[in-house]
Amino acid sequence: MKQQYKGTHTFDVASRTITLLGIEILPERLLLVVNSTVGFVYHNFAADPNADITLSGGNTVIVFPQYKDCDTHRATDALSIFYDDGVDLGKLIKDESDQTQVILTDIQAELEDANTTLTAFKAEVKSESDATQVILSEIKTELDTASTTLTDFKTEVKTESDETQALLGTKLPDPVGGRIPVETLGKYEPTNNVAVNMTYGSFGMSQVVFSKAGTTLKTLNMNYDAQGNLVSVIPT
Repeated sequence: MKQQYKGTHTFDVASRTITLLGIEILPERLLLVVNSTVGFVYHNFAADPNADITLSGGNTVIVFPQYKDCDTHRATDALSIFYDDGVDLGKLIKDESDQTQVILTDIQAELEDANTTLTAFKAEVKSESDATQVILSEIKTELDTASTTLTDFKTEVKTESDETQALLGTKLPDPVGGRIPVETLGKYEPTNNVAVNMTYGSFGMSQVVFSKAGTTLKTLNMNYDAQGNLVSVIPT
């Protein structure tokens, strides 16, 4: 089940290292590490190469690649970290539902036993007095109330189970083209002597080329669907 890490962490920008304290997350279960302050991805399980992840002393140490341009980032920047805790929520719900069903079956058996005993008792004392009949009537009413309560409880358990099952349909947004690309374009601004050339197609801007001193630094290609909606921006 996908989770967002809410615990304590340290961030050393110089060594490009993030340490999650008090938790060990297997490399294959660490999904995404993002600097929320500047909108920069340090690790994306769907991207290649990924960060170097090791487990040490109950902590998770994340060292992201040298090519990540993060020299201007700060140790106090907010981080968003997502991981898979390995818990199969569907199995957990089923196990709990099965345990509840066993308890309900036991209760039902006890009620049936109690009802059998009551029937025999009624036959034995029928001739004794009206007062005894009143007592038996009260006991039966209490049993009927208990049966109604049990039925309501079973309905409530099923409703909660259905609501929990509905939550299984939710997940993190799917990466576009297998990736969640995030990159800052600040270094390509004209103030850095970068020329920006834009090409337009049928639905709008189709390409942006950033160049400096005659050398192309980055090219962004925009793709549209048949209705003219922008569906992807692919950097080259």
